[in-house]
Amino acid sequence: MALCRRSVLSLAALAYGCGQKGGETACTECDVDADSDSDSDTDTDTDTDTDTDSDTDTDSATVVCGDGDVGGTEECDDAGESKDCDADCTFVVCGDTTINKTAGEICEPASSEPWDRCARCTVLGAGLDGTFGGTWEPLDYPRTGNGFDGLQSFHYTGEPYLYDFIVKLRYDIASDTWSDISSSPPWGMGSGMAWVNGAVDSASIYIPRKTEMYVFDVATETWTTRKESIPNGNVQTGAAVFDGSGKIWYEGPTSLVEYDPGTGKYAEHEHDTFDVYETRVAYDPWSNSILFSGFENDRFLIYGIDSGKFTESSVSPGGEIHDNTCGDNSGGVYAGSTDFQHMYRYDVATDTWDVLPDLPMQHDNDSTCVVSQDGWLYYPTTYGGFYRLPLGTIGK
Repeated sequence: MALCRRSVLSLAALAYGCGQKGGETACTECDVDADSDSDSDTDTDTDTDTDTDSDTDTDSATVVCGDGDVGGTEECDDAGESKDCDADCTFVVCGDTTINKTAGEICEPASSEPWDRCARCTVLGAGLDGTFGGTWEPLDYPRTGNGFDGLQSFHYTGEPYLYDFIVKLRYDIASDTWSDISSSPPWGMGSGMAWVNGAVDSASIYIPRKTEMYVFDVATETWTTRKESIPNGNVQTGAAVFDGSGKIWYEGPTSLVEYDPGTGKYAEHEHDTFDVYETRVAYDPWSNSILFSGFENDRFLIYGIDSGKFTESSVSPGGEIHDNTCGDNSGGVYAGSTDFQHMYRYDVATDTWDVLPDLPMQHDNDSTCVVSQDGWLYYPTTYGGFYRLPLGTIGK
């Protein structure tokens, strides 16, 4: 007679007549396991649940995006697009390549650069709303023999400094202080080297001078020189600006130049005679156009990137725009005036001009200005002043 293992007998074993005898577990006409075979195990399947499959769950339903139930790898499921959830059952994130109109998105960025036309997804450009405050704020002004006419073309959120390559100084926005830039521009100084209002991306500032493109690395404060032969950028002693697709625009000897920093190639866009000396240049993301003019002109020449056509703006009520002219990358351009006492904002969409609050100190023709995405318009003068005006920002 076989001895059963010292374990609790199953109900199935008891049914076959297994019982206790003499302190040992004895079985008659049955084997030592609880099944009907002759091995020594206790079960023939390997799962721990009560169904007939080999897993440990009882749910075999298929996950379907759009059914309103979150399952599997879904981040959300609102049974369709909602303000928090995309139609593909992922959370709404600007830059995820999915346009969610319910969340207010109108486009998705094609790159991670701040100049991208759709960098904010719900608005085009930098996200300034065209309004401005009523009071200019005085800032620290370093004593220098040169005029402040070399500020960069735009300032993006997150960048700690404003750079002026004519005075070779950087302005710390947080501390309201100026300090030296560690390296000098490689193109030299002298005639035609002023108004170096460079095009700005996340890491560099680009300045076309002579027949080369100079690049300032913000992290290391060092210069490199692109050796491509490009149209002379200092003939008009002008500015440069990025558009919303990563091209750099500036005025050359006889045409508006479109330069691709990725390939080094350029295209020239010929236009009729227009006063562009000491060129000011700006980009409007809403109309996808380039605006530019000379300091003694009273209007802008506008190039539509999509149409390939040139048009002119209305005349500024302030007269000549002068050198303290800069774009806000949000549908507007700020400009000076003939009397040096006022500044105006030109609205591209409406072709109208609005006067800003009276300047605390007159601007001059050895000047510049720069708009910050943080909501400020900065302007310096050679008379000893540096000021900023608050600008309205969407979402703040």
